[in-house]
Parts: sequence; structure tokens; C-alpha cells
Amino acid sequence: MLSTTGTLGAKVDYTDNPTVVRQMRTASKNIMYTVVNSGAYKNIKNVKSVKRPYQKTITTYVVIALVVVAILQVLVVLLYRKRYANK
Repeated sequence: MLSTTGTLGAKVDYTDNPTVVRQMRTASKNIMYTVVNSGAYKNIKNVKSVKRPYQKTITTYVVIALVVVAILQVLVVLLYRKRYANK
């Protein structure tokens, strides 16, 4: 039997056995499904979204990429003018 205390007997045996792995996955899925649908998260109000920090990171990466592309375009135009304007 599994326990959260880590005492003897809490170790999963035969982890290389496909039947045991499948049963553990099914049990984990059932536990997560029960917790999520139990309403434990229903009464949480005014909590910041978990997605927000990741959205800021993605936005930062996009802005940096756009700035780098703009700088490269300016450099290409300047080098092109410098090389072919004299001819």
C-alpha cells in the first residue's frame, strides 16, 4: 500500500511490469479527477492567474525578437546603401 509518510511498505514494487504501471496511471488519473471535480477550487476568489507570469515571459521574448529583427533590418539597409550608393 502507498502512503505519504515514506515508511516501509510505501514503495511500489515491480515498476517494470506494464500492468503495475498502467494501474498506477489509472489510479493517479482517478485521484486527480476526483480532486479537481470535488469543488475544492470552487470558492477561490481574487487569485492571480497562474498563466500570467508565463504570458509576461512570452510577451518579453516576442518584443525582444521584434527589436532584434528591426535592428537587423536597419543594418542591412545601411550596409546596402553604403556598398551600392557609391556606384
